[in-house]
Amino acid sequence: SGYCITWCYICSTNGVPGDWFALVKRRMGASLSVSGGAFDGYGAVEVSPEELGAGVADAAMFAASVYSANAVGEVNSLGQGVVANGTAADIVWMVTEGFQTNREGGVTRCGTVAIKGFDASDKEVDKLRLANRIAMADPVPLGRQFNETNINSTGFSAGNILVHGGVLDIAKELYADIMPHLDNAHPDTVFTFTGHSMGGCLSVVLLLLIAQGRGVVFVKERIKTVYTFGAPPVLA
Repeated sequence: SGYCITWCYICSTNGVPGDWFALVKRRMGASLSVSGGAFDGYGAVEVSPEELGAGVADAAMFAASVYSANAVGEVNSLGQGVVANGTAADIVWMVTEGFQTNREGGVTRCGTVAIKGFDASDKEVDKLRLANRIAMADPVPLGRQFNETNINSTGFSAGNILVHGGVLDIAKELYADIMPHLDNAHPDTVFTFTGHSMGGCLSVVLLLLIAQGRGVVFVKERIKTVYTFGAPPVLA
């Protein structure tokens, strides 16, 4: 398909979920453990920062920054700038842009779409309304069954993908808010999507909505990867 989705569960080194924001602020300075009962039977392993690479560390820090009261400062410290932020369906989102050095020593344009998860301490959103939407967990089709013409024009058929109904409704509202900023970005800008918890789920569904709405070629050219952190499954 041309893109990658990476699921990460960040814990303290004793296997108990820890202060992941503080952990990534140290830029993955300690090994990450994914041992324990919650991971039994899934082949989970403990990995070092070197094995994860800088990309996932940066994505974790962007995912954390959307929770911060000083989000702009956090993003600036990561070498990007906030070009847009907002709230849709009681979910906070942020789009950033900047530059990075590639392996050949040149400079490329990059961007990040960070989606905030459910935050019980956030007084700016209607948490009860959001919780009610999340509780609407019936599986629903991502999109109508595409005919041959649709598949040829987009390269993507969404008819057989089932999605958590409440998350899909939220993702559609996020899509409407976020896509204009991706469209207005420089055409060479390649975006990484990232999010923690519900933000991770929504990042995955947003990727599928983009593939459905704009086609696989757009995704291959403009979306680098999706990193999720502690995101529960929402696809079937």
